[in-house]
Amino acid sequence: MENEIIIDEALYDLGIDGMEPRKKSPVLSAGITALGIILLVLSFTAVKGHPDLASGVMLCGVLITVAGAIRLAMDISGKGKPYYKPTDEFLKRYELMFDPDQKANVLKYVEDGDFESLVDIKPGETSAIKAVIYKTGGNDLAIAQVLQYVPHTYRAAGEIKVFGKGGFIRSAKLC
Repeated sequence: MENEIIIDEALYDLGIDGMEPRKKSPVLSAGITALGIILLVLSFTAVKGHPDLASGVMLCGVLITVAGAIRLAMDISGKGKPYYKPTDEFLKRYELMFDPDQKANVLKYVEDGDFESLVDIKPGETSAIKAVIYKTGGNDLAIAQVLQYVPHTYRAAGEIKVFGKGGFIRSAKLC
């Protein structure tokens, strides 16, 4: 299928009003990094005469600084997470894996927007069929697609479906 649309690649091109990529604020990450640096400085100054305590504080400082710096780099350089403006919340991504013999059921439940029944299907021992769902916490918006594994990649097994509070809105087409 030359023109197939995969949900992860086309999420922002579906023409959904109010959906945009938004980065999380780097303030928390910067604070964690600063806390780690403060612990490093304290390990040299405040705990003189207690080498074991200084080593422990230094190790904690290094670990917290590295974790904060990695998180800060991800917050600054990342492309952002899907955000839905009308409800002021981020969309959460869910992946459910199923066996190939469950494909018809999975396609039906995604087509109907029946995600509760989809979750009730026994998880597969393989990841041949994958349902990808992006949804808000209040279920004001849900975007779902079924993918099928073919050697070395996942291909669309169904269209991208967009659901709102009242149910099915439309099958998604690129805008």
